[in-house]
Amino acid sequence: PALKYSANAMGAGDAAARTMIGRQYTRMKSAGAVWDAADGNYWDMKRMKQLAVDGEDAFMDEIFKTDQYGKRVVSHKGASMAGAEATMTTPLEENFKGFELISNIPGMKAFFPFVRTGFNYLDVTFQHTPLNAFRDKFLDLKKLAKDPNPSPILLNKYCIDPDMIHYELALAEGRMAMGTAIIGLGVGAALSGRMTGSMPVNKEDRDLWKLNGIQPHSYKLSNGTYVSFEKLEIFNTILTTTANVVGHSDILGEKLTDEWLKKLTFMTSAVLVDNSMLGGVEDLARLMNPQSSEDLLLQSGTRYLRSHLPYAGLMGQIGDVVDANQREANTFLEMLSRRDAGFRQAIPLKYDFLSKDRSGKPLRYGPEQPLHRLFNSLAPIGFFTPDGDEVKENLMAMNYNLPEETSTYRGEVLNSMEKSHLERELAKGGLRKDLERVMRNPAFKKTMGKYKSLGFKESDGYKLRDQAFYKAIQQVFKYHKALAMQALIAKNAGLRARLAVKGIQKEIGKTSSYSQRQKEQIEMMI
Repeated sequence: PALKYSANAMGAGDAAARTMIGRQYTRMKSAGAVWDAADGNYWDMKRMKQLAVDGEDAFMDEIFKTDQYGKRVVSHKGASMAGAEATMTTPLEENFKGFELISNIPGMKAFFPFVRTGFNYLDVTFQHTPLNAFRDKFLDLKKLAKDPNPSPILLNKYCIDPDMIHYELALAEGRMAMGTAIIGLGVGAALSGRMTGSMPVNKEDRDLWKLNGIQPHSYKLSNGTYVSFEKLEIFNTILTTTANVVGHSDILGEKLTDEWLKKLTFMTSAVLVDNSMLGGVEDLARLMNPQSSEDLLLQSGTRYLRSHLPYAGLMGQIGDVVDANQREANTFLEMLSRRDAGFRQAIPLKYDFLSKDRSGKPLRYGPEQPLHRLFNSLAPIGFFTPDGDEVKENLMAMNYNLPEETSTYRGEVLNSMEKSHLERELAKGGLRKDLERVMRNPAFKKTMGKYKSLGFKESDGYKLRDQAFYKAIQQVFKYHKALAMQALIAKNAGLRARLAVKGIQKEIGKTSSYSQRQKEQIEMMI
């Protein structure tokens, strides 16, 4: 019943959009007819009003027809095509029809949802770029505009009335001009660091973004406020593409052919796949690939399962509004329920262990006030102003691997609760004070600034882990992590036993003193 209701609601919305576009067509045609019929006498308001009424009534029958229920529905082919474009329901042609057939295979709907909508969305976005000048429709419109005797075949192909040729061409040129202007503004904003694209792929960079409050798909104002353009359809894809290309310019910088091919594939997936119905292809490939890591399989599996649970989207949105605290989700069940309002409270908290407040403050991503989060979730444009923090910004600038600091200890992987407790201990100690001391050292500032100004990159072999400024920060984290782990181990007998086993196993490997008794003792401890 829920799916049927959803389909009916979407159908009603599409019908409403087609009706509004049909009425616009009626008024445009009526306005043209009134203009011609007035014969220069535009000041006789009474006559003009009557001409408008008569003209609209006449063209209403041309654009609409009455169905079996006595309701007017759009029948004009041009208005119908415009309505289909507006509602992203234009039928797919030629090879693209195969994607719709694939989505009808049992189980494939989860990986290929809304195929027609996705392709139409990308098509309309493409029309707002300069590349639209090479499309057959644009070239045909220019041909029709120049021809005193327009081809009936082309007019019928695009369902254009002869008097609407120049309008359609102006519409196409206007879209291209608007998109070009948006791209130009976006490039300038991205180059100046004012615009962000998609969230980074790797976890360490994502954690640094969240720690610094950097919002994806957003423009940053001069006062530090992020204005989200994620919900501005059509232009969100153009702006995200622009920001991604500029943001990954260091990745796209090398000249070797094989590297270019890899990076072209990466950019295509980041720009096109993630912004269409093809996003499910990545999940499908992960599940079918036996070499996929456990983390990637968990992400895809939980995303697939949660999308099929009742009220998944609604509960996720409510959860984001009600509770902005970040959670340590690592197991399947934790990742499945980390956004849902009813279950996320059972998942351990993440703590902002770099905060100026050393009382053990939970890590929040986004606005702290629930009303602010509610506004951002409902409005087409969201706002958020993060607090500027020198320590966090420096860690971001040097791409410091924060997840590594809280994920393992002496080779033992920590579970979600242990990570949470470790972060809380770090959030109360002197970690931040020592980081500030190191970062204010002239030698640290000089070496890191030199590394950045000379354009050194990890992709060129200049590994950050090998740099003196990175090692100085790493030593601070190592010292305070050891102190925090002592407090954590003292309270956690299970972790203490696991670390003891790890120690014995490592010692056996060093000494090569293998024996059945040692193996049995370790198994008993486990």
